[in-house]
Amino acid sequence: MTKPQKIFNIWIFGTLFLFYYGPLNYECNKILAVGYIVLFMFFANLFYYIGTHVRIKNPYPRKKIRHSTEWIIKMSIYYSFFITLACVIESSMKYGFSGFSFSTIISKMANSYSFQNDYVFMVSIWILSFTKWIRVIGLVLGSLFWFKIDKKQRVLYLATCLLIIIYNTLFLGSQKELIDLVIYMFLPILIRWSKEDKKMKIWKVLLTVVVFCATCIFLGSVINARHELWKEMFNSNASTGADYSNWIYKILPNSIADSITYLLSYLTQGYRGLALCLTLPFKWAYGMGSSFKIMNDISRWFSIPLSILEVSYPVRMEAIYHVGAYASWHSIFPWIASDFTFLGAIIIVSIFIYYWAKSWKEFLKCGSWISAVMFIQLTIFVLYIPCNNQLFQTRDSIVSTVAIFILWYWYHGTKHVNITSEVNL
Repeated sequence: MTKPQKIFNIWIFGTLFLFYYGPLNYECNKILAVGYIVLFMFFANLFYYIGTHVRIKNPYPRKKIRHSTEWIIKMSIYYSFFITLACVIESSMKYGFSGFSFSTIISKMANSYSFQNDYVFMVSIWILSFTKWIRVIGLVLGSLFWFKIDKKQRVLYLATCLLIIIYNTLFLGSQKELIDLVIYMFLPILIRWSKEDKKMKIWKVLLTVVVFCATCIFLGSVINARHELWKEMFNSNASTGADYSNWIYKILPNSIADSITYLLSYLTQGYRGLALCLTLPFKWAYGMGSSFKIMNDISRWFSIPLSILEVSYPVRMEAIYHVGAYASWHSIFPWIASDFTFLGAIIIVSIFIYYWAKSWKEFLKCGSWISAVMFIQLTIFVLYIPCNNQLFQTRDSIVSTVAIFILWYWYHGTKHVNITSEVNL
C-alpha cells in the first residue's frame, strides 16, 4: 500500500469514526451511512490498486510540449502574481481597503464571510475564474522546484501567496481558499521530502504534524469566531449540538473542545446528509445534479426557472428533513448520485481515485510536471469526499479541474530531463 493510499484510508475512516463516536449528535441512521462508505472504500481501494499497477504502455505524450519546464514555471508564477494583484486592487477600489494584519486575520475573515457585499462584476475576478488553473500550476510547481527557480521568482511566489491571503481575508473570508493554498504549497514539499528520504527525518515529520495541527486549530478558530459573531450581531442562538459528556470534552478544556467541535462539524456533517439522502428515491437531475454552479448557469442562460432544475438529492432532502441543501454539507455522493444513482456515485468517485493513483504513479516514473499538478488537484477532490463536491462548486474550480485534466491527457507521458531530473523525481 503506497503512502497516498494509506493517508486516504486513514482520512476517510478517521472522519467516519468521528461521525459515529464524535461529540456531535446527528439525527439520522448512522449505520446506513457507515455501510455505504465501507462499500465505497472497497471499490476505491480496488480502483487505486488498478491505477498504481496499470502498465504505462506508451511513455510518450500525445502532444509535445514546446516550452521547457523552467519557462512554464516562470510564466505561471508571473501570471499568478499579476492576476492576484489585480484582484486585490480592483476589489479594494470597489469595496475599500480596511487594512490587513495577521493578528486580526481570524476576526476579519469572520466579518468578511458574514457580511459579503452584493455581487459586483469585476474584470480581474472574471478572468481569474477562467484562468485559475494557471495559478494552480504556478503554486504547485513553484513549491515543487523551489530550489531550482531564481530569487525573483521566489519573491513573486511568496508575494502571490500573501496576496491570496489578503484578498481572502478582506473580501471572501473563505476557509476553502486557505486550505487550497496550504495544499498547493505544502504538498509539493512533502513530495520532495519523501523523494529525498525513504524515511523522512524526525524534524520533517514534526513540522508536517505542526502544520496540520496549526491548520486545524486555525480553521476551528475561524469557524468559532464566525458563530460567535452571528450570536452577537444576529442574536443567533445556534448550537453545535455537541454532547458535552463526549470523550473530547473529557480530555480537553471546553474552549479548545468547542473549537475542535466546530471543525468536526465540517468534517462529519457530510455523513449525516448522506444518511438522510440515502432514504430518498432516485430522481434524475438532468445531468446538473453534480454541480449547483452549472445548474444556476443553465437556469440563467436559458431562462429556465431554477425550481424546475433543483431536484438533486440534497434539495429534496431539505424539503423533508429541513437540513439545508446548501448551508450544510452532505458529502460528495448525494450530488453525483443525483445524476448517476448512489451505486453509480461510488463508481464515478472511484474513477477519480483511479486517476489520482495513476497520476501519482506516472509522476514517480516519468517526473512530468503535469502529473504532479494533476495529483495535487485531485488530492483536493479526495480531501473533500466526506464534505462536498468541492471541485464542482464554482466556475474557477470546475474550469481548473477540466483544464488540468486536458493538459494531463495530452502531456502526461512527458519525461523532463532538466529541472525535473535535478531533484531526482
